[in-house]
Amino acid sequence: MIQTKLGGMPVTLRGNLPVVGSKAPDFTYVKKNLSEKSLSELGSIKKVLIAVPSLDTGVCQIETRRFSQELSKKEGVIGLVISKDLPFAMSRFCTTEGINNIEIASDFRGSFAERFNTLIMDGPFTRTERPGSFCSRRR
Repeated sequence: MIQTKLGGMPVTLRGNLPVVGSKAPDFTYVKKNLSEKSLSELGSIKKVLIAVPSLDTGVCQIETRRFSQELSKKEGVIGLVISKDLPFAMSRFCTTEGINNIEIASDFRGSFAERFNTLIMDGPFTRTERPGSFCSRRR
């Protein structure tokens, strides 16, 4: 387990984060229609994984909006916003904000936090995910 900070407060993560440049582990997530999908099902397209504890927090909303803006300038890239939020809440936020170029990837019954070791083990956000962005390098 490693320690990091969230909102200036120390929190413990379940394990070590993936090494920069390493192959992204496959994981499952829940889409807005409640069906499940995996990272590997997206094929060889470049992926940007945007992990946030909850889209109900201001910082996470800002991060998601910014990635949406930046990814709109790129071709051949898909963005996945990942959180423990239910897909309905994630979809509502994206619809309200006009974000339609990022796929919703709810981890409420998925495996992202476990595979990427971003699960927060203590503090007010226990059992949510450490914020951060990861560029997938699946081969």
